[in-house]
Amino acid sequence: MKKTLSNLGKELSKQDQQSINGGIFSFGCSNVCKTAKRGTRCFQDGYLAACDGRGGFVYY
Repeated sequence: MKKTLSNLGKELSKQDQQSINGGIFSFGCSNVCKTAKRGTRCFQDGYLAACDGRGGFVYY
C-alpha cells in the first residue's frame, strides 16, 4: 500500500504541512482576513499578524 500512496503526488514542504495541521497561514493577511474569523494567524510583508474579525488585521 505504501508504494501505491507514494506515487500520488509531490512531497509536501514543512510549511505546507503546518498549514494542513492547523499551523499558521502562509498567505497574505489581506486575502485571508476578508473571510477568516478573529485571531486567525497569517503573515503580511514578512511579519506575523492576526485577523481582527472585521476584514482587517493587526501585527504582533
